[in-house]
Amino acid sequence: MGRTRLRGIELAGLRLAVESPQDFVWDWATGGLAELSCAADEPDIHVGVSCGDIMPPKWDPITYSFEGGSFDVAMVDEEWWVGVHSRGRRFERLVRFNKSFTQGDVVIAPGAEETLSHPLDGPLLDWLMTHAVIERGGLVLCGSAILDSGSALAVLSVGSHSMNVSSGGESWDGCTPILTPGSRFAVYPSEDGFRVHALPGADFEAGLTLQGRLKAIHVLDTTTQAGIELLESEDAMEAVLSRTCAPVHAPDLANKILTTASRVADRVPMARLGIPRQNTKSPFVWGGRETALGFAMPALG
Repeated sequence: MGRTRLRGIELAGLRLAVESPQDFVWDWATGGLAELSCAADEPDIHVGVSCGDIMPPKWDPITYSFEGGSFDVAMVDEEWWVGVHSRGRRFERLVRFNKSFTQGDVVIAPGAEETLSHPLDGPLLDWLMTHAVIERGGLVLCGSAILDSGSALAVLSVGSHSMNVSSGGESWDGCTPILTPGSRFAVYPSEDGFRVHALPGADFEAGLTLQGRLKAIHVLDTTTQAGIELLESEDAMEAVLSRTCAPVHAPDLANKILTTASRVADRVPMARLGIPRQNTKSPFVWGGRETALGFAMPALG
């Protein structure tokens, strides 16, 4: 067996170690991923990398498209398999993970390694983190979270509704609120309730280390009138589920999603915000007394 290199990153509360041949030269992308580098010992997820001929299993996968290609996903004999087709090449990479997402292997087709920034480049890192978060009792939610002095206000949305955070004010300790990058974020159970973690998106911009205690949830609802409505547990759970990333190819994860969504709905204050259809942005103005309650109305128009 040849010599290998082991590199680690910590993302969404999980420590990921990637072990690859020493002659395979790669590095984490600059910006968001580079700042997540950590020691690779005692990882939550270990990924072994090799280069060679790809032998897909006998499977009937579900195929998804992404910018630049497509990828196949299926569970075969209690293992997850993913085949990535990109840059005009069938099976650029073939990935296999155990059911608990603690151990996996990536095989890269000969010559394809020269086009990759890192072994999990493209859709693989996003796919892996989504499943690993859900498997460990978390949720991946559509929207953004606003981090302020260690607390998080989650703003759930569907579609392309945009949000602008005004930093015209500061909190009591002088911190300026920050918005998580991308259009999704993770929520994990914790000793003090739930915690929000930023997730990677199409661009690994800075900010992926952001996390905070989930204090409240706002659910954006495009209506004809602006308004706010506190949600009871049943309606709150429905709102969370409708904005949860639930892989259709992984029905075994459904019970985990339902359990966590129910706990979030029962324990986290939640309100529905009516946003007029003609408005394209929902700016949040910080620094006011109402913000501390978690249900400060956005300034519209």
